[in-house]
Amino acid sequence: MEWLVLGIAVLLAALLGFSVGGYFCWRAIQNLLQPQFRDLHLNMASDRELALRTLRRELANYLVRLDPDRFLRLYREARGADVAIGKADKASQEG
Repeated sequence: MEWLVLGIAVLLAALLGFSVGGYFCWRAIQNLLQPQFRDLHLNMASDRELALRTLRRELANYLVRLDPDRFLRLYREARGADVAIGKADKASQEG
């Protein structure tokens, strides 16, 4: 009977050791992979930025083809608003 109790105690200790060791091993693996995850997120952000830049260019090409005078008028209005925002004080820019 004592052997059975001793065997169960050893088994429980081994399970506890494996679970604690597994947790610390998992944390170590996550810390090792952290730079790769950061690079992955930067690459994904760069890809999204490139896709949006391409979409903006293609939309401008379409608008120029459709009505060049209207496109220039809209561009000048948008550029004027951009310059006005740049000249405004900090509180007005953020508000």
